[in-house]
Amino acid sequence: MLVLRDTIEIETTPEQIFEWFRHLDDNYRSWHPGHVSCRYVRGHDLQDGSVLYAEEYLHGRLHRFKFRLTEVEAGREFKYRIFPGVRGGFRLRPTERGTEFVAEIFLGWSIPILGALSDAVLNVFFSDHIEAIRRHMRDEGIHLRALLSEETASSVVNR
Repeated sequence: MLVLRDTIEIETTPEQIFEWFRHLDDNYRSWHPGHVSCRYVRGHDLQDGSVLYAEEYLHGRLHRFKFRLTEVEAGREFKYRIFPGVRGGFRLRPTERGTEFVAEIFLGWSIPILGALSDAVLNVFFSDHIEAIRRHMRDEGIHLRALLSEETASSVVNR
């Protein structure tokens, strides 16, 4: 199984980040320039079983995804599944300066022979796509930090 992971520290609380994600349908386009649209097609507000439909550009092509939320722990993490062999999640861990934001995508399976075979196929035929996903994940972390830093600064100024 291939694991793509990006970690960044954001100077805000885990609760504020989680709240931002609760309104992902409204915030999605501002998160990354490659994001086109996002809406709940089942459920809402980061609940187990909710389904988000999203469109975004990856490696120059428009992709359409349905993210089924499989596990949600308010203020700490949420996990999703796109389709068999593709899942991911976001974890929020408090730090002295704010929150460690961890984004993960898991590609393939951990089944002994099938997992190794799927990893080899992904690495040989999709290495450019995988690298584009890594860059996209990194950009999302950087943009999220900038967005939430702006929100924190403006809420302090407006007090």
